[in-house]
Amino acid sequence: MEQFKSYLTKTNLSPITITGHLRHLSSYHGNLHDTEKNIINYVKENYKIGSQRQNMTVSVLKYRGFYNLPVDILRTYLQKAHQEALDLQAEKTRNIEYPSMKEMKDRLNDYYKNQDYRSFCVMYLLLTYQTRNMDLVATIVSDKNEINDTDNFIYLRGNDCIYIRNSYKTKDRYGQKRDTIRNKKFNTAIRKLEVDEVLLHGTNLTYEVKKITGGHTESTLMKLSVKENDKLNNIVKISHNRGTNVQTIHGSYNAT
Repeated sequence: MEQFKSYLTKTNLSPITITGHLRHLSSYHGNLHDTEKNIINYVKENYKIGSQRQNMTVSVLKYRGFYNLPVDILRTYLQKAHQEALDLQAEKTRNIEYPSMKEMKDRLNDYYKNQDYRSFCVMYLLLTYQTRNMDLVATIVSDKNEINDTDNFIYLRGNDCIYIRNSYKTKDRYGQKRDTIRNKKFNTAIRKLEVDEVLLHGTNLTYEVKKITGGHTESTLMKLSVKENDKLNNIVKISHNRGTNVQTIHGSYNAT
């Protein structure tokens, strides 16, 4: 396994993805060098239908590819596991009671009226750019020399600011994201924060976000955005904002 770990670190995979593969394989107690059919049977018997089976199959494929073992049957099975995961997620999505976009925007405006500027900034970024939690860990700077290519920043300029994302889930695929924010309320609020980060490093981001949104996760707000903007050109924009392909949005975030 050490050779495989060394191989992964030399690829373009993110550290989070590498850790995921190693975690999956460490929990796999079957024979990774077994026949493909036996591996598929083992996965079906020991992992729940949906993302568990899909993720384990992806990791096994990585491992077997490194050792030049047969993978054609596993690749075919992965397509089935992927579709099962999409169908399961779609079913879960249909059963969720979503807040209305009006409710979320009312909450956003209330934060501004009550001068809770940090909560306002978090809600604004979630609703406008469909961010994940980690995207919200962004340092606020007014000197461009403080900006690097690894972290997230909100760079304050004259009457606007630039939201720069270098640390987000799909950075390896979509690269750095830069969005100019001209909204007057956001630019006022971000300048009134008493700290230099939107959300702080080391905090429980899920807890912090749910506290601000009224108990809703960033994933729920993403699905709400998709539901409210279900035209193709709007979905393409959401895809760009979040760094997620349109197919994934259709399968995992379709709340209609």
